[in-house]
Amino acid sequence: MDSILLQSVPAAEIVVVDDGSTDQTAEIVARYPPPVALIRQRNQGLAAARNTGCLAATGELIAFIDADDVAMPQRLELQLACFEADPSVLLVSSDFSAFNGAGKVSDTYHSSYYPAMWDPQIGQSLLGEPRSFWATSQSSENAAKVRYYVGHHYSNLVHDMYIHPPTIMFRRELFDLAGPFDASLRNLCDWEWLIRASKYGPFAFLSLPLIAYRLHQGQMSRRASETHTDSIVITQRVMKRDPEIARKDVVRFKQDLGDYQLGAAEAARRSSKLAAIEYILRSIPNRGIDRRTLAALLRTTLPSSVVAKLHALIHA
Repeated sequence: MDSILLQSVPAAEIVVVDDGSTDQTAEIVARYPPPVALIRQRNQGLAAARNTGCLAATGELIAFIDADDVAMPQRLELQLACFEADPSVLLVSSDFSAFNGAGKVSDTYHSSYYPAMWDPQIGQSLLGEPRSFWATSQSSENAAKVRYYVGHHYSNLVHDMYIHPPTIMFRRELFDLAGPFDASLRNLCDWEWLIRASKYGPFAFLSLPLIAYRLHQGQMSRRASETHTDSIVITQRVMKRDPEIARKDVVRFKQDLGDYQLGAAEAARRSSKLAAIEYILRSIPNRGIDRRTLAALLRTTLPSSVVAKLHALIHA
């Protein structure tokens, strides 16, 4: 909260959505004067919280930040400057630093967290065309050249997520065009929304880290089972909604789907071997049978002691 209140360009309004927290969040936020506004609701998940905040916001631009994270002092100022420099842009995201309970992890963490941002075939970033603008800080008369990238992301985002949701600022009209976040997706509602939103125009990426992102074991992004099942739903949905891109890139879509199904099998095998086997069988028409498929099947159907002996024999 304090990092948003201390921005070099003040936020016109700060909408805090308390999604059924069980700690002292509501009581702490309630102590802040305007422009802070608190909305309390029963726990409905990330998508519902995003929707509540977006619907309550009255400005032309909406920025996200999650409770765990810290905004750099010029975050809002630089993202606003990017919109002014390139009026065609509908959404601006950025790099970010990372920290955990032990301290700083990295000054720039985007490429580590999202390796999919690089296209291995051409050895280039998927972020778009490099551009720059001059920004003058509110606290200084010296102008600085800020590098950013602009591109159309739909054809890449349907395969991989590489835009960090807590860094995004977007035009209100984009939310109106793309519609609300899907509350049926417990973990990857941001990815699914960004896929839909990316069909409407270009996104920009600032190469400066504009937030510090907290890494910890309890993050929703680390819930493997729900993440894989969300990925399956999203991929199937894209293929159904956009048969043209599904036909054009059918091999990659099937590979994606098969990989997500194997991932779901690995996540499910400790709680339900039957569900894990079903995921493995569903993956075969999509990605075929290879060593990874066979390994997943053995780990699911054989006792762990037998699997350990086989592993030792193979790697002896």
